Amino acid sequence: MSLLRLQSSALYQSQVGQSKYTFVVQVDGNGLTSVRDIRGPNGLVQDPFTTLPSQVVDDIYTAKGQTNDLLAETSLVSGTVSLVAQASGSVVFVSPLTNANYRVALTFSPVGPTGYTVSKTTTGFSFTLSSTYTGTVGYTVFQKASSASGYSGTATFSAGNLDYAVVFTQPTANASYRVVLTPNGFYPAGIVSQTVNGFTVRLGIGLFGLQTASVGFDVFV
Repeated sequence: MSLLRLQSSALYQSQVGQSKYTFVVQVDGNGLTSVRDIRGPNGLVQDPFTTLPSQVVDDIYTAKGQTNDLLAETSLVSGTVSLVAQASGSVVFVSPLTNANYRVALTFSPVGPTGYTVSKTTTGFSFTLSSTYTGTVGYTVFQKASSASGYSGTATFSAGNLDYAVVFTQPTANASYRVVLTPNGFYPAGIVSQTVNGFTVRLGIGLFGLQTASVGFDVFV
């Protein structure tokens, strides 16, 4: 089973004096943005003689940015993989993504080992597990539709430093946001504090000497 978001649309209105203009900003499943269905006081703008006020043009660019920010961290692809006494698996996307800068969150039913992705391409990914497993592995792919987002990143840990504090550039409306962690290895990690100003990621194992570990995080408000 696989679910793929193909398109998202947002309707905007721009007003200049008493004249109102509407337009639709559309973002496809690969994060490509376009504008369509521009309408002015006289209806649909579709001839070469109708001009748009500069303020409307500015609003269109602003709306494109706002729409991309709303979709900056979004779940594009999800599905399941069935394994029988296997310690690895792979997924091929129905449609290729525009880039391989995505994160993958894995879930297990029944509860199973830990796992992480070992290779990612625009057409799919492969993952490895800490032990052989029989059951269903669920996956969700998170990709940025816009490069501007203050709610994702990577927490890096070293010996004697097992807490990583994330501080938001702007406080959230409340602390009821969701944090998805994606460890880059066979180790547990969790959230030990969560406020409107940020949260703290704690690594669940000890590190020694020059050992390091990294955990990706994505925040959904």
